[in-house]
Amino acid sequence: MESLGNQLRIVRERLGLSQREVARRSVEFARERGSELYQITGSWLGRVEGDPKDQHEIGAHPLIALLSIYGITLEELLAVNSPRELPEDMSDIPENAPETTVLTSSAADTAARLLLPDDSNSVAVPTNTVIVRPAFPRNSGRFLRIVIGHGANYLYPIVPAGTVALVDRYRRSLDQEPVNVEIEIQRPMFLLEMRDGKHVCCWCEIVDKSENRAVILFHPTSRKRSVQIVVDKDVSVIGQVVAVRVSTAPKTQ
Repeated sequence: MESLGNQLRIVRERLGLSQREVARRSVEFARERGSELYQITGSWLGRVEGDPKDQHEIGAHPLIALLSIYGITLEELLAVNSPRELPEDMSDIPENAPETTVLTSSAADTAARLLLPDDSNSVAVPTNTVIVRPAFPRNSGRFLRIVIGHGANYLYPIVPAGTVALVDRYRRSLDQEPVNVEIEIQRPMFLLEMRDGKHVCCWCEIVDKSENRAVILFHPTSRKRSVQIVVDKDVSVIGQVVAVRVSTAPKTQ
């Protein structure tokens, strides 16, 4: 069994956070809670995440701060090293197969059904993008499903309203290396929560890392200008979109 420190390191690296950034966020968290007990340092976190043979005690206050910063529960943290963390794992679905593959009774079929259920064409189109609440809360930590609304749809027409998207909350870093994509929909897309509590799905890129400034990008055909934001002030990054389901038939009445 892996140490708690190693599990904390795995989650932090998946979120794309440095130890220094976590320490900075803990200062803000401590200020909000009104107690310096929640504040941690990068050097302390480095010791906690270090050699499992050299265990360091993790008090309740620092652990609460870390769980809040990482956006996970203690149960989810303890499960991060399991072979298949959640049933939403899509690793069994074949990619770049030479021929179109029919998924039958296999792990791939089970994973695909979670993303594309039989009633996929019956999802109502909301005005605003909404999070689909899971039936089993214990599995709601890493992945979220959202339905993209027609209001403030930054990705139209590539991603039309009514699209169901799978969001990985372990992937929240906007500071990514440029990648070559085969199709436009593979450009990194993120789910953001605005200050008014509304959610938007969009392309978003860091333009000034030191000031945490970024831009929300519209699809070029919209002819709308990009919107500058300050991450953690104007918006919160919920996660990165890793898959979408777009209906190809008119909505049923």
